[in-house]
Amino acid sequence: MRRREAWFRDQLDWNPDKLIFIDETGASTKMARLYGRSLRGERCRASVPHGHWKTTTFVGALRRSGMTAPMVLDGPMHGAAFLAYVEQVLVPTLKPDDIVIMDNLPAHKSVAIREAIEKAGARLRFFATLQPRLQSNRDGLFETQSHPKGRRMPKNRGTMANHRKRNRPDQTNRMSELLQCRWI
Repeated sequence: MRRREAWFRDQLDWNPDKLIFIDETGASTKMARLYGRSLRGERCRASVPHGHWKTTTFVGALRRSGMTAPMVLDGPMHGAAFLAYVEQVLVPTLKPDDIVIMDNLPAHKSVAIREAIEKAGARLRFFATLQPRLQSNRDGLFETQSHPKGRRMPKNRGTMANHRKRNRPDQTNRMSELLQCRWI
């Protein structure tokens, strides 16, 4: 809690033009749909790259003025690849007194990464751990959630079948009729 409070307190002194946020995202061909929809009586056809799974990772730096230092990696992000990104792509775009902010991935916490960023005259900061998550309520306003990410749902919530029976009894009956039919 102290680290989180210090994180928010220190933000007041930061110049927004000097902030650089680093983040990565990935896409996999394994994320292709396995099921689809079509008109009744027609076959659903779609091509999927079966057995040729490939992951592509995009990493970039976001400044107030826009995106800088983009890089696409053929494969998942790991420590050596992130160090190469920092040294070869990010550091040439850094200016003195820039503040580089990253999330707390183990691949980001290498001593060599910190040294490369500080050698360019910039400072490295990590997001505060255990930040409260924001969630939209019914009115569209955001409120913090007090429970951690890994909290399990209570066991007394009932099954999905009970939920369906309570909320849509006509569809549940129709489904049971369809399940009893023989398909040719």
